[in-house]
Parts: sequence; structure tokens; C-alpha cells
Amino acid sequence: MNKTSLKNQSLLLIIFAIIFTVILLLILEDSVFTYFPLIKLLLILIAPIVMFFYIKQSSMNENIQKYSYLRNNTWLMPVVVTIVWIIFYFFTLIGVTSSTQYNMGFFTLLLAALFSFLINSVLEELFYRVWLQTRLEALIGTWPAIIISSLLWAVWHMAIMGGDSYNVPLSTVMVNHGVRGLFLGFLWAKYRNVWILIIIHGIINWPTQLITGFF
Repeated sequence: MNKTSLKNQSLLLIIFAIIFTVILLLILEDSVFTYFPLIKLLLILIAPIVMFFYIKQSSMNENIQKYSYLRNNTWLMPVVVTIVWIIFYFFTLIGVTSSTQYNMGFFTLLLAALFSFLINSVLEELFYRVWLQTRLEALIGTWPAIIISSLLWAVWHMAIMGGDSYNVPLSTVMVNHGVRGLFLGFLWAKYRNVWILIIIHGIINWPTQLITGFF
């Protein structure tokens, strides 16, 4: 991919991410979850695909294809890291798991969780890590790319945090989602295994009520 196309794609992806965040923040709190899926599909999936169609890439930049998806140890070490993370996340004092209870039937909650998995875990990792971070890595280096994509990913969560002011939600997402974003971004930069990212992201979002429901 030539430098101009790479810059244009990266800039537009950043603009899509910013517009996505701003729109969510401007929507009334009670209406956020109503319009959230549609806004997300338009700006995080459809808009980038259209953009890729018009700003074509003649050949992949060497930095973008630095690792393949199924070679160069992209499964062994990421799986080890994931298992260690699961142990810390669920079974230690420093773990932070959700105890939210949903007032709906098991199968309704399961369908909602599967839809959430697709629109959140899959789509967000595709946009923020595979599309955005990868291109920024080629332009500005690995860690600057991880930081920028992590911040853009974290900040939109303010819209669903609630509260009467932005200072508390902002600090919360920067500490919580920001650190998670750095972790996911590092895994992507290191191993180029998007499936591991989707699995970890899915576990973070997956309702514990469903897990206990299976047993």
C-alpha cells in the first residue's frame, strides 16, 4: 500500500471513530442503547468497507503483513497468555467480573449475548485493532499505534457509563477500558491473532449469569 493511501485510510478510520463517539455522547442517555447498534454498524463497519473500496490498496505494506494469522507462533503463546489472564480475571482478588443480573429468560439472554458478541467483540476488534491499529503501526510505530487505538476504543464507552457529568465516566473508561485496550493492542501487535482478541473481548462482555445458567 502506498504511503498516501495508508495515511488517508488511517485518517478516515480515526474520523469514523471520533464521529461514532461524539454521536453516542450527544444522544440522550435513555436512547443510547436503542440507536447504538445501527450507529455502530454504519460507522464501524459499513463506512470503513466503503472507504476501503474507494481508497484501494495495490499491495500490502510490509509492516502490515509482518505476521501471518496462522504462523509464527500465533496460537501457542497467545493461548498461554489468555489462560493466565482468565485465571487472574476470574480467580484472584485483583479480578474484576460483572455481577449484573438481567431480568430476562435464559434463551433470550443467550440470543442477546450472541448478538452483543458479534457487534461488540468481533466488530470492535476488527475495526480498532485489525484495521486502525495495523495501519497506524505502519505509519507511526507500534506503541503509538496501540495507545491511539486504545484511547479511541476506550473513550466511546463514556456514552454507556451514565452519570450526571463526564469527569467520572472519562476517568473510569481511561483506567478500565484504556488498560484493556493496551493489553488487546499489545496482543495484536505481537501475535497478529484476531481470534484470541475476540475470545478475550467476548469473555469480558459475556454475562456471568449465562455461565452459571449452564450449570
